[in-house]
Amino acid sequence: MIGFFNLSGDRNLIFYVIMIVADRERRKVVGNIFADAAKYTLTAGVITSFLAGKYSLLSSIMLGISFVTFALLAYFITPKDEKGG
Repeated sequence: MIGFFNLSGDRNLIFYVIMIVADRERRKVVGNIFADAAKYTLTAGVITSFLAGKYSLLSSIMLGISFVTFALLAYFITPKDEKGG
């Protein structure tokens, strides 16, 4: 028994493999969403500071914190590629 799945029969094993693949694909999608959010946050912050002509230390720090947070979430959520061999 792995987790709460009973892998005694072939049907359960196939279900478990499908759940792993689906979970992996969901994690890829969510990781990509966070990566895009990091890029868009940084882009919006830089463009806004250029258009406003003002550079505030507080807004730069907040922009940096949000960018790093989104980037770290994307890095740790996205599953690593499996090397077949």
